[in-house]
Amino acid sequence: MAQLAGVFLFLGGALFRRLIWNALSADVDENLNFAVEQRSKWLMISGATIFLVATLSGMRAGWISILPAALAPVFVAAFLASEARDSRVLRYLTTLAGLIIIGSLTAASHAADEPGLLPIVSSFVHWLAVLAWGGCLIYIALLPWRAIYQASEQDSTNIGHIVARYANLEIIALGLALLSGGLLAFIHVHNPDAMSTTDYGQIVTLKGAMIAVLLITVTINLLKLTQSTISRFRAVAAIETILLAGLIVSSGMLVSREPPGVAPFVNPQSWQMSAGETALTIALQPVSGSSTQVRIEISSASPDYRFPEGTLAYFDIYTPERNAGAYDIEAVPIGPSGFLGETILAIPGEWRFELHIEAADGTVSSGESILRLPALPLKEDLKPFLSLSAISFSMPGLITFVVGILLLLSAAWLLRQCRHGKAPAWIMPPGMASMAFGAYLALSVTFVKTYPSTFWNNPEPYTTENIYEGDNIYRAQCAECHGLAGKGDGPWAIEERGSIPDLSAPHMDIHTDGEIFWWITKGIPSLDQPALGEELSESERWTVINYVRSLRHGVPPE
Repeated sequence: MAQLAGVFLFLGGALFRRLIWNALSADVDENLNFAVEQRSKWLMISGATIFLVATLSGMRAGWISILPAALAPVFVAAFLASEARDSRVLRYLTTLAGLIIIGSLTAASHAADEPGLLPIVSSFVHWLAVLAWGGCLIYIALLPWRAIYQASEQDSTNIGHIVARYANLEIIALGLALLSGGLLAFIHVHNPDAMSTTDYGQIVTLKGAMIAVLLITVTINLLKLTQSTISRFRAVAAIETILLAGLIVSSGMLVSREPPGVAPFVNPQSWQMSAGETALTIALQPVSGSSTQVRIEISSASPDYRFPEGTLAYFDIYTPERNAGAYDIEAVPIGPSGFLGETILAIPGEWRFELHIEAADGTVSSGESILRLPALPLKEDLKPFLSLSAISFSMPGLITFVVGILLLLSAAWLLRQCRHGKAPAWIMPPGMASMAFGAYLALSVTFVKTYPSTFWNNPEPYTTENIYEGDNIYRAQCAECHGLAGKGDGPWAIEERGSIPDLSAPHMDIHTDGEIFWWITKGIPSLDQPALGEELSESERWTVINYVRSLRHGVPPE
């Protein structure tokens, strides 16, 4: 967090001087101009020092850590020299050094671990936009406002110019920050359930709440504040500075945590454990239509055992390494010999399952076991795409996209009316919120993290003849592991029961034909699924997918 504060101070000082103050300095009292320049100079030097010390104290080997630390003092020295000498060459040098520093911060972020250019570009734009807004805000909040107000009275300097330039910069910078930040949140969190069940997701949610408050303050700045409203502008700047401090703290917390990434690959499975002296069987089953919600059934390992009347069961399931999970989940009785509970497993990894059985007399017996969930197969092939084909893939997706675009266009029109004085100012806050929500709805459909073939349609018709042909292919290539009925109980898989996916289970409805096609083609190393791209033609792969669908949905009538 000290590193972030330092970079906001020294890069923000340069942006403030170039984008706001220098454009007004010719019309400002000479003494006031000197005071502002001296204050910004020492704040920049202090920021570079803080950044340098913080970077060196936590520095790792490699140019990503060394480069920004080396360039920070060079940037400040070159900038101050360019201001003093009015040198174009030094201006170019400071611009280049600043962009390299932002680039190195991007290269050290979580975005660098994601495939493709989109995460890197989004992170770079996010850094640039947030530094432009936040850096200028710090210097505006620390301006000698009393002297500015006095100079304004004496020399007719219009404080509204500062407000107007800052407001225009703010709306552009925050618009870019919201867009790039939304893309990064989707890339790093991906599945919505991780927002509420992981530390990373909860911090992102907190940042979103602070940004929502920030949008309200932005609308106040856009209301053409004049010299007579200087006290109100200072109050708004103070609120925004507090929000900026919160955003810096939360960003520093995110840096130290691993993003949830993609959802786990949840297969039906069961295992044995004990709670006190009671032997139990725990069965996990994915909920149909969800990739992260599961049902956990707790039953006695002995068919003759019955839990005494009044017995309660509750459990904790969490990942100690990733600070994710849920606690004190009550399992409801499903008869005298079992309980059933629901929870969310939003990330892959090792989960600790702790079960507590409470008897009617208050006696509690406990037990624990370890559950391991792999990541989605071929995780390295999952890339973020802006996919227009996803719009027409399902009717709910199409409706969501259309509603999002309509909200976006109507909000843009309302904001334009407000800016031209043709609509009341109170419309601006809901208009900005509507625009953000509309963009979210549209992007939630079109911006997806998928395999290249996820939204391909199956070219083979779902007919009885085609399914029977797929049955022959399945028996030759798949039945030895998956079993004739797709239960994962083939002769090669008897000892691996639980790790072979049940192809007739509800979780299959979550996956598209294109996803299954990719797994058949490329294989799934973590589940010992061989790659059949060379064994089967493209037509045969699509045909066997039709047969797999029939295991759950039956054969269509002839």
